[in-house]
Amino acid sequence: MNGKEGLKIEGIISSLCLFGFGLLTGERGMFWIVESDTVIKDSDLYLSLHQIMPLSIWGIFFFLGGVCLMLGSVFLPSINHSKKAAVFIMIGGLISSIFYFIMSTVGVYNALNWLSWVQYLTFWAITASLTFIGGSYLWQKK
Repeated sequence: MNGKEGLKIEGIISSLCLFGFGLLTGERGMFWIVESDTVIKDSDLYLSLHQIMPLSIWGIFFFLGGVCLMLGSVFLPSINHSKKAAVFIMIGGLISSIFYFIMSTVGVYNALNWLSWVQYLTFWAITASLTFIGGSYLWQKK
């Protein structure tokens, strides 16, 4: 970038939203890694997820997905010059979308209320869209 170039407001908002969503996803993962033994008893949803796979393993995947999304946001301003942002967005979106989808389907019958599984379904839709957008961008740049 030269001295007159910089981030436009839409780029700042996009990076901030992507970073924030990655942070939210990473925080969920870190919480489950650190507190997995304690939170299993908190809800039927956590217990059901733990029966599929240990909650700490879920946490590792969510943490990795969140970190990839945050890295994608960091590299987003240079997406026209480098494919790093698209790769991180696609990988982070894919990891997160798989696990948010499983959470939403398990949550239909095991969540505290309908809002929980609807939010997970919304998070799945967002991360699946990010996966598609990142992959589409990489495909165009082939």
